[in-house]
Amino acid sequence: MALPLEFRIRGRRAFDEFRTSAKILHGGSLAVKVVGGKDGRAFAIAVPKRIGNAVRRNRLRRVLIEWIRLNMAMFPDGRHYLLVVRDSTADEGALLAELRRLAERIPRDE
Repeated sequence: MALPLEFRIRGRRAFDEFRTSAKILHGGSLAVKVVGGKDGRAFAIAVPKRIGNAVRRNRLRRVLIEWIRLNMAMFPDGRHYLLVVRDSTADEGALLAELRRLAERIPRDE
């Protein structure tokens, strides 16, 4: 199931903000970029072409979206999040474990 529209990041301006003012939490196979000062929470997922073929990239994206949908409370409100998959050898279980660790490291008060 997809994320509802109010939880999706859209538009070039929003993505440009990640390049200029995001705080980055690095993991082995995943990075989470966080931009604060927003209303609600919103998410985007980037899976580069070097990560397998289109079927693999779309599957990883779907798995991450479903995990976010089920565990949205782990992400503090008032921020936008960009998840970037960095390792092509990581399986889905490893990515989800990494995402859980990174979500726990996001500062709650800002």
